[in-house]
Amino acid sequence: MTYLELINEVLARLREDEVTSPTETTYSKLIGKFVNQAKREVEDAWEWVALRNTIQATTVSGDYRYSLDGIKERFKITSVFNDTTNRELYLKESWWMSKQFNVHGTVGEPMHYDVSGVDESTGDYEIDLYPIPNDVWTININMFKRQATLVESATETAVPSYPIMLRALYSALVERGEDGGLMSAEAYRDYKQSLADAIAFDNQRTMRGTSDWWADYRPVPTVGGY
Repeated sequence: MTYLELINEVLARLREDEVTSPTETTYSKLIGKFVNQAKREVEDAWEWVALRNTIQATTVSGDYRYSLDGIKERFKITSVFNDTTNRELYLKESWWMSKQFNVHGTVGEPMHYDVSGVDESTGDYEIDLYPIPNDVWTININMFKRQATLVESATETAVPSYPIMLRALYSALVERGEDGGLMSAEAYRDYKQSLADAIAFDNQRTMRGTSDWWADYRPVPTVGGY
């Protein structure tokens, strides 16, 4: 569903008039806030396939810091690979990386990485590579990237929309008390069941539901923007 459709789905269940814009009325603005709150909760409930993303960085000899273009908040790096040599890079703590840069300054093919901070000019997060690259390599940075706050009417949610709608409805019912036949507790129960069903369906798209085969290979994830 789109942002506007989600707002109108909630309004209809509250027996309120539908709107043509998320900001058309004071109440539609409030429902929009509930929708974005619900979207965030659903996104954080599971590592959704739809949130998988890969950022590519092309190294420059002598440069060890690279901006993750467009990555400003709420992401988690799951793995980093040198696509040129087909080798995995491993996460290191910031103090360890800082020590290598300041004490050793080894150059060569990068083998380690760390999320070092935020680019002040763009607001994008940055990643450091070590050893300091001395050649051109393509680095694939795999992550789960949460969708930005919904603003435009036609923007569709990346994660399942039905749990989002039910969670926003629950918030609206709590805000107004209760709504006739549908108690807020019932709405929350419906939301939790819908979310569980959506996670189960999404899990079927991966091998995570049958074994923990990836656990022996994945590095400790790097969380950013929380």
